[in-house]
Amino acid sequence: MDKTKAMKIAMIKAGITQAEIARKLKVDRSAVNLVLHGKGTSKRIEKELQEILNDWGAAI
Repeated sequence: MDKTKAMKIAMIKAGITQAEIARKLKVDRSAVNLVLHGKGTSKRIEKELQEILNDWGAAI
């Protein structure tokens, strides 16, 4: 399973949307989307996404 798909599944299981992550981190939803799809970089957003994956035991 690729990284993007694993993140999306973990987000669904956690009941968290890209918009909620964006609000939490005070960034635009598009920034979260770009990082999620590997088209942008942000250590802060990547860390938040990784924490979601770790919470649900998903491996990248």
